[in-house]
Amino acid sequence: MPRILGEKFGAMDYEFNLATFWLLDVIIQALQKAQDVYQMSQKSQKTLVAWFNYLFDLIK
Repeated sequence: MPRILGEKFGAMDYEFNLATFWLLDVIIQALQKAQDVYQMSQKSQKTLVAWFNYLFDLIK
């Protein structure tokens, strides 16, 4: 999963960059919680990933 999200967010240096690894880990944890605790649909999960992507583009 980190590889897929790394490609999506343009953060492929997660194996060597601790900040990038931490960022992807937070996103993965949020998605796992969305699936397990909140029972979000795939469409809602895709929206969550798109929101994270938009947020990180604003930060860049």
